[in-house]
Amino acid sequence: PYHTGPKSGYRIVPGRKPTLYASGFTAIGEIAFDKRGNLLVLEIDQQGLNDPGLDTGKPASGEIIEVANGTRAKTVKVSSGLDFPTGMAVAADGTVYVANAGTTPADSRHGGEILALTLG
Repeated sequence: PYHTGPKSGYRIVPGRKPTLYASGFTAIGEIAFDKRGNLLVLEIDQQGLNDPGLDTGKPASGEIIEVANGTRAKTVKVSSGLDFPTGMAVAADGTVYVANAGTTPADSRHGGEILALTLG
């Protein structure tokens, strides 16, 4: 996530050559699949970890991007309220749990927190 330029995700099947699954991401921190089979990509910061604004104390602006099952169509599902999100899990009921402010010390802005999100 530190280097500039687009990041890609590959599908890996044992015994086969990796194939491109989706591309055009900035700072991938975590991936998961939702109950409909859509790929969810958690980005730590929309501008990457070399975002010059981070040096000024600006919170990282993370996001969750959905890649529709069977396509490469991307939709930004969450683009605000994520400050250095570092982990993501999808529950059986579809709730998306995000570890927000995962790199923030407990005595600063708001420490870490777990967000429960419903992505419509």
